[in-house]
Amino acid sequence: MEGSIFPIGSSPASSPLTLSAPLPPPPLLSRIFPLDPLLQNLVSLSSSSLSPRCVQPITTSKPHSIRVSISPTPLCPYEMKKENVLDVLSLKGFPPISEKRRFQNSNNLCTNIHRTKLASLQQSSTEDVNAKYLPVVKMCGITSPTDAIMAAESGATLIGMVLWPNSKRSISPSVAREISRVARHHGAEPVGVFVDDDVDTILQMADAADLEFVQLHGEASRAALPVIQKQTRVIYVLHADENGALLNHIYNDGADSYHPVDWVLVDSAKGGSGKGFDWQRFRLPDIDSKHGWLLAGGLHQGNVEEAITTLRPTGVDVSSGICSSNGIEKDPNRMKSFMSKVKSFKS
Repeated sequence: MEGSIFPIGSSPASSPLTLSAPLPPPPLLSRIFPLDPLLQNLVSLSSSSLSPRCVQPITTSKPHSIRVSISPTPLCPYEMKKENVLDVLSLKGFPPISEKRRFQNSNNLCTNIHRTKLASLQQSSTEDVNAKYLPVVKMCGITSPTDAIMAAESGATLIGMVLWPNSKRSISPSVAREISRVARHHGAEPVGVFVDDDVDTILQMADAADLEFVQLHGEASRAALPVIQKQTRVIYVLHADENGALLNHIYNDGADSYHPVDWVLVDSAKGGSGKGFDWQRFRLPDIDSKHGWLLAGGLHQGNVEEAITTLRPTGVDVSSGICSSNGIEKDPNRMKSFMSKVKSFKS
């Protein structure tokens, strides 16, 4: 059901009302929270002290989680933590939303309920971004469920796994599937990294690992974008040399059927190497993406603030910068320090 609105305090017996108003633009910040499988009919706001745009519980076709989006305004000042969100959510005994019922309008606070494939992280308007700028964090090279839990609990909303066999951080689809499950349970979305794989390999492994996004490196993978994009969500990778000059571009054959990718990720020439590029000389091209762009390449707790200040990306992607001494497992202290630097950034 798309865009049905349920006022708080109404009942199933209320008379129906046809609503034609467009949905409001998405808020600035989003996080995913697990939902008890027994309580999946409807979620609604129970606190009239919040603006309608503060919280948007959204049901998904994968009934293990909901997205809660918050616009950080004076009307909604609290942090987006699970305990705070649960304080303002209550589950109502309405019929399943698939019945397409609409209830009588009222002056009470309303919330929009949508059906989506799975919650995604979205940018708001330029005004909201300027009001409070907080980058999304993707932690990549995750090799175990334990590291995935640490990443999500530290605040990462995208959990990256390498499915390219030539990487020292490569994992099997079965391990990736378990990491995907754990990531979603802890409020994050799983991403699989592919390098020069063909369409069939990418889609088969994405399904086997239960991925939410596929991240495309290499010309062969990127050239398959038009086909892959019809089946799953895409993070498209651009590489920059040490001087900040782009080495590739977004594949676009000019067809009318072309659609923007979900995210663009700008990385150094060799992704996962821990090496960066010249941020001062880098110029972001016009990009076609639904949610913005992620900055990667040599980020760590000591330089992420400078990177954010210089380029103001929609999000940052860290891998080597949060690794332990063996370069594979993640270091919980480095994770926490990295997130602390991101969260302490002053726009």
